[in-house]
Amino acid sequence: MLKINVNKIILARARMEMSTRELSKVSGVAVSTINKIERGYTTPNPVTIGKLAKGLNVSVEQVVDIEEN
Repeated sequence: MLKINVNKIILARARMEMSTRELSKVSGVAVSTINKIERGYTTPNPVTIGKLAKGLNVSVEQVVDIEEN
């Protein structure tokens, strides 16, 4: 199971010196959703994870942790 690693999202965004508004613009994910994800208030679905990764120019594997059952 894939689980987003919020710290990896925040770090990737910081490396690119990108605001949540800029990430929203390039990823198509609402600013409010990005804020909720980064604060741990919501867990994104796989499609949203893919959009965020693409917007950050990283692979999905770079922003998730794989959990084994």
